[in-house]
Amino acid sequence: MLLGARRTGKSTLLYQIIAEMIQKTVPPQSILYLNLDEPILNAHAQEGFLMDIYMNNDIKDWDKIYNSNKYFISNMKGGPHKK
Repeated sequence: MLLGARRTGKSTLLYQIIAEMIQKTVPPQSILYLNLDEPILNAHAQEGFLMDIYMNNDIKDWDKIYNSNKYFISNMKGGPHKK
């Protein structure tokens, strides 16, 4: 988990990590990147949909759906570290 203030380069760092992984032969289709600043994803995040998936460990089912096993979630607000 990468935490920090807004506009400090966290998403940029994720992009760089993903680019390096691809450069080192990790297949791009095995990487799932979600940016929760996207309106449709943010709406679901506000409803708790994505957090429910994460908290219930249902994220493993995304392997079947997206053929992915590397997950990056950017701009996640709230979560288990906040009350």
